[in-house]
Amino acid sequence: MGYDVHITRKKYWSDEDYNHISLDEWRNYIASQNDFYEEDSSPDLLKIFVWKHSLGLTPFIYSEGNISIKNPNDKELKKALEIAQFLNAKLQGDDGEIYNIAFNQPKKPWWKFW
Repeated sequence: MGYDVHITRKKYWSDEDYNHISLDEWRNYIASQNDFYEEDSSPDLLKIFVWKHSLGLTPFIYSEGNISIKNPNDKELKKALEIAQFLNAKLQGDDGEIYNIAFNQPKKPWWKFW
């Protein structure tokens, strides 16, 4: 088991609302990059895109209108924040905390959203 962070537009990443990042939007971002590639993956459930960087390979998993990474290090968090900004989304942890663009730290705990 690990800890995921999610690039999302939803109020809470696991909500089933309408505010999804479309697969086409995500693929358009990937097409503008030279350090990502798409892996063969399930046609309906999820899509895996791999980021090639100086520390290795990081899978970014597209599923249900979110893009997620597992157990991110600082470099991966920075990239996820950059992607979230590009997609007009936010970076949210499993527990609902929002990561800040400037500091790579959660702004406030999830329980303070309600």
